[in-house]
Amino acid sequence: MIEDEKIIGFLDRLSHGPLVFFKRKADEQWTVLAISENVNDLCGYTKQQFLDGLHHREIIHPEDIQRIVQEMTFYTDVQRATQYRHQPYRIIHRDGSVRWVREYGYVEYESNRPTFIYGYLTDITTQKNNVDALMMESLKYRSFFEKHSSIFLLIDPVNGRIVKANRSAALFYGYSIEELEQMSISQINALPRDEIKRRMDEAERLRRNYFIFPHRLASGEVRTVEVHSTPAQIYDRQYLFSIIHDISDRVRLETELKELNQDLQRRVDEEILRRTDILRRYQLLFERAGGAVFILQNTVYLDCNDAALALFGLSDREQIKGRHPHDFAPPLQIDGQSSEERATQVFARAEHEGRQQFTYLHRRADGNAINVHVDLSRVDLDEGYVLYAMCKDVTAETEKEKQKSETERLLIQQAKTAAMGDMLGAIAHQWKQPLNAVSLMMQYLSELSHGGGLTTEAVESVVNDATAQLQYMSRTIDDFRDYLKPETEEREFRVRSSILECVEIVHDQMPDIVIETFGGDFEIVGYPNRFKQAILNLLNNARDAINQRRIARPDVRGRIVIDVNDTLRKIDISDNGGGVPDDIADRIFEPYFTTRPIEAGTGLGLYIVKMIAESMRGGIRHHNRREGACFTLQF
Repeated sequence: MIEDEKIIGFLDRLSHGPLVFFKRKADEQWTVLAISENVNDLCGYTKQQFLDGLHHREIIHPEDIQRIVQEMTFYTDVQRATQYRHQPYRIIHRDGSVRWVREYGYVEYESNRPTFIYGYLTDITTQKNNVDALMMESLKYRSFFEKHSSIFLLIDPVNGRIVKANRSAALFYGYSIEELEQMSISQINALPRDEIKRRMDEAERLRRNYFIFPHRLASGEVRTVEVHSTPAQIYDRQYLFSIIHDISDRVRLETELKELNQDLQRRVDEEILRRTDILRRYQLLFERAGGAVFILQNTVYLDCNDAALALFGLSDREQIKGRHPHDFAPPLQIDGQSSEERATQVFARAEHEGRQQFTYLHRRADGNAINVHVDLSRVDLDEGYVLYAMCKDVTAETEKEKQKSETERLLIQQAKTAAMGDMLGAIAHQWKQPLNAVSLMMQYLSELSHGGGLTTEAVESVVNDATAQLQYMSRTIDDFRDYLKPETEEREFRVRSSILECVEIVHDQMPDIVIETFGGDFEIVGYPNRFKQAILNLLNNARDAINQRRIARPDVRGRIVIDVNDTLRKIDISDNGGGVPDDIADRIFEPYFTTRPIEAGTGLGLYIVKMIAESMRGGIRHHNRREGACFTLQF
């Protein structure tokens, strides 16, 4: 064994070099026996402090100490190695800063047990920081790529071991990340080793940086994948970044459409060959998105693809970068809200909730306004997040929907007008009694006048009674006018009071039909008059069905039951009119479908009920009961 004094003298002569030499015991504390003077430059502690009892382990970063101990145990207790090399680790400088070092050394054994360690440390902090900076720059786009469900593996090219796998790889292959990182790529690739080598040689010969392989999942299923691999230098080690795409379905389609796709495949291959790094691959996917794509941050456009330029009628991305969505919009949106305020609100919700879908009114470069459906998603990156907007021009669809809504509004209004005859009949019936009452009052005043008994009190009493009757008639006209008035805004209302108003309207027109109302009540948001129209249509249909049944059976006692279920938010209207024949049951909600003569109906009644229910986020269905039909309005 070399004497410590000679070692110290030798190490001191190396004090001004880049390496810090040392000798330490192979004990638990790693007691330092000798160390070169330049250790002070590395960690801020003097040679004497180490010789006085400062242990090597005390300056190693707490997060690295366990790994370094495990590595040394592996070298000495498992391999019985005489030489070792640690992976880079951190030490804590006396001033609190962190330094990166690499350690190499020689182990001396006695009776097959390690006794002394001779080694040297070299400062790689600058190199490590430079590598980290480069890695962070490359990871900027890799992170974006990973968050869009791409499968990512980091592979040691020497032995094929999977060094790192991402969540998408674990989901695809069916193994946990920990299981994948204990496997080699040969355990996943379903081809024999010689065939794998042949394909890799072929790819190298063709200067192609991707491979088509069959990969076996944990379930045993074999999927065809496209593997893009790029060399990556991390510290002093060479790895392969592999990005894997499941193309099983694509391969099947390509087989069927091979002749049509040959030219396209050639151009795709050429494009991929020119884009060998992660940034360029991301850009390729960005350009090939199925529509217009914008990348935004803090409501500012960062980038867009060619389809986005075409959407706005622009020719250069610089015309978009750095600007806001409301810069490409009229001052107000369709609903009257400020375009800037609308954009700010939906962006804030997307940042908080992760996703927003909405329609935004844009203005193209030629001045034309377009309605754009926007699917806005938050994408988290290592250095923050961006908003990813997929956009589609829905101007034509919006116009069609607008025309459809207008058509439906006209149908509803026409149906109200068509029902005016029934309404006037109801008004005439309701006016008959108060008119008779007023007539009798006038006759009474005349008799008092001729009899000499006309007093101020008698006149006031008759006037008050007549006024009450006339006010009742006025309210009837107001209700009729409100019913016919078009509704433009939704509001909350209770269904039971609306149903009772409808029963009051039709009750006197159906003197031989019993109408019963059961159940509770609940609120909905919609158009009260339209709701009443739907109820009236169903009541009139029930009346007609009962009258039709009476032709064959005059003894039938008509009965309509209205049941309001506030728990299930539904309204059942049933009758004993015989039910709906099975052969037409599927068609009764179609427009203009009727089994009655044209003069007896338009065939729009049930269609309008369905349309009204759906406009208030509800629906209608029907089924036959023992003696008739039951129609259910569900909200």
